[in-house]
Amino acid sequence: MDAANKGQLYTTPEFWFAVHGAGAKAHIDTHVQTTMSLQLASRKRWRIGFMPERMLQHLSMLYKDGSVYTHGTPWVPTHDLVLEEGEALFIPPGFIHETHNLGEECAASVTYQFSVPMATGLYSTFMGRVRRTPDIWESWPLLREWATMGMHQHEASPAKMFAKVDRDSDGIVTMQELSMLRDLERSRPSDILTFLDMDRDGAISIEEFKAQHRRWASLEKDAMSDESNPDLGIRVGVDQMHYEVLEDVDNHPRFASTLERFQRSRMAEEHKLAEERKLAALRQPRDEV
Repeated sequence: MDAANKGQLYTTPEFWFAVHGAGAKAHIDTHVQTTMSLQLASRKRWRIGFMPERMLQHLSMLYKDGSVYTHGTPWVPTHDLVLEEGEALFIPPGFIHETHNLGEECAASVTYQFSVPMATGLYSTFMGRVRRTPDIWESWPLLREWATMGMHQHEASPAKMFAKVDRDSDGIVTMQELSMLRDLERSRPSDILTFLDMDRDGAISIEEFKAQHRRWASLEKDAMSDESNPDLGIRVGVDQMHYEVLEDVDNHPRFASTLERFQRSRMAEEHKLAEERKLAALRQPRDEV
């Protein structure tokens, strides 16, 4: 593995132990790195599958432990396999996964996360799914940084952003030019290169940058929009709250007011029902003392 993973391999290990028949319910991890799981003892069955396509932006977690068994369309994994002792499995980010100890003895395993290389190809290909699935919201700041080459999305037009990085003004951004970026908060220059380099020639053209920026910007606009969608008969906002608890509100600036209106409406409805119950109780005949 790339030596840059050394720090993460030392700080991210998690050990898992399961008695016969036990395991983890299907869920998605929120971290953005690839996971490596090494089976130390016994045999463990894994069922995994990538998160499905979403038609609209969703606000709350869709893949908490076991939710796929009872909520929405039944989950159909794309891979079903058994890890024997000493074998390892690599799981890209955004995969729903479930485990089950098939052995008679305790199943022991250790998982690691690593970010070099980052799964930029997966994020690029399935950008829409990633941006509309809050379970993997930790990737959204990464997408912003990759799609803007580390600049704020409102700072300038794509052409001006590209020109700032293209120091020799040859219409191509190279790895050397990306390495000169000083304001990256979460990314490595190599991540930006692989995310934007659509033809895999080792450099980023202005056309490639504009295309990827346009895709990302469109998804961001959709995610932050508070407009109705008459084609689907759904009002974006309250109707997308599939669970009562809305998580990570800070990452959805436009949803704070929506949630507040939703909560006020619910409180008003509860107050109205309480008043009606009081009136109904007063109307009931009382026993004479």
